[in-house]
Amino acid sequence: MAHAWTPYEFYVNGKLSHKGVNAFTLFKKDTYETSEWKIVHLIDTRRK
Repeated sequence: MAHAWTPYEFYVNGKLSHKGVNAFTLFKKDTYETSEWKIVHLIDTRRK
């Protein structure tokens, strides 16, 4: 299991609309042939 935070900025027509942080909770699923990370939870913040 892992947790990642990623800041972001969202622009509309070149102007900052809002920004914030995305927070992901991930789970690693191992099988005989592959290993995959799956997003199990996502939250975000938003500021103008």
